Amino acid sequence: MASELVEKVKEALAALGLAKQKTSIVAAFSGGPDSVCLADVLTALGYTVGIAHVNHHLRENADRDAAFAAE
Repeated sequence: MASELVEKVKEALAALGLAKQKTSIVAAFSGGPDSVCLADVLTALGYTVGIAHVNHHLRENADRDAAFAAE
């Protein structure tokens, strides 16, 4: 995972006052590549990650991504 991306997310969370590691965090998760990346980065930062699936039906692959998220 690109350490630069991990550091930027870490800095953004710190700026929001959400930098406590070893805590749980819930992320909206469509099942697309950006959601998978966010879950991976949060895990790499030491968070326990719960995901809440959100399907906005905005993209052609939204239903496929929803099935992936369910798995």
